[in-house]
Amino acid sequence: MPSLTRSLIVMLVVAWSSTAGGTATIVGVGDLPGGAYESLVNGVSDDGGVVFGNSNVAAPKSQAFQWTEEFGIEGLGVDPEGTSAVAASSYGHYVAVTSLTPLWEWFIYTAPLGLERIADGDVVGISADASVTASNDTRGALRWTAATGAVLLDVYGSDSGTRALGISADGEFIVGSSYDALGGTIGHAVRWNAAGVPEDLGDLPGGTVNA
Repeated sequence: MPSLTRSLIVMLVVAWSSTAGGTATIVGVGDLPGGAYESLVNGVSDDGGVVFGNSNVAAPKSQAFQWTEEFGIEGLGVDPEGTSAVAASSYGHYVAVTSLTPLWEWFIYTAPLGLERIADGDVVGISADASVTASNDTRGALRWTAATGAVLLDVYGSDSGTRALGISADGEFIVGSSYDALGGTIGHAVRWNAAGVPEDLGDLPGGTVNA
């Protein structure tokens, strides 16, 4: 019962809208058919018009979705290993979707074209106009554009690994971590510029260097 209750709460407390009088209302996003009754929201477009996430379905267990006030909840295509929508452009015209396959691959969904495979990796963020994305693969953090494809971002100093965690709205900067070879026991919070060069964001006093 606790897991069902948690699922229902997650589903209901996902979309807020304001009436003319300024009163906030809670709007249920719903659930895709099949599987357990569960939907998880990962985010919302900048204008608040598109909510995105993943819903439990019979097969392949998880499917990416988007929700709009006009059309409600809609599945964003099917991948054999399952999918999850993780980011969207400012107005929600482009939704970044990660496959749950162990091999990693990601897609961009648009209403006219549906789900289009873009590259290997695990996408974590998309710029406001969808021209730049941040992702990761087995090599580390990546910056993708249509012109360059996926470009590996530099490690900081003598570090050996990187992981991207987010991207600025203009696509100019990607943030994440750069870490050593010892399983990430020493990590640096970094910001990469468009050229892929990392800037160390520092560390608060005390303890080991791990930001």
